[in-house]
Order: sequence, then C-alpha cells, then structure tokens
Amino acid sequence: MLFLFLTVTINLCIQIKRPYFHVKPLERCQLKNWKEYLDFEIEQGDQERIIILFERCLIACALYEEFWIKVSSV
Repeated sequence: MLFLFLTVTINLCIQIKRPYFHVKPLERCQLKNWKEYLDFEIEQGDQERIIILFERCLIACALYEEFWIKVSSV
C-alpha cells in the first residue's frame, strides 16, 4: 500500500513542470496534473499534506479560479 502511494505521488509530482507563478498560461496537461494530484491527496485524507499541496498549487495556478474554489471547499 505504501509503495503504491509513493509511486502515485512521485509520478504526479514529477509531471509538474512549472511550480512557480508566471503570467504565461499553464498547459492543459499541467492543469490536469495539478487537479489529479489534488484529488489524489484529498482522497488520502491527510489534512497536512492536502494543505501543503494546495499552497504549492496556488502559486503556479494563481490565475485559475477553479483551484481557488477547490481549496475553499476542502
């Protein structure tokens, strides 16, 4: 179980190509990856990890309201 968790987490994390803010829009695949990564962590239920990931996500995805809405619902 731990191996599966680590494998999924590492794969999602590796796919993040721009973890910083930029006015240039993120590619669709990057937005999809952030969404999948957030959904995975929410499913796991570790509140501390969820908060940390949202903080990371909102730096890169600050211009995308869907992520602000998602964080307010968690």
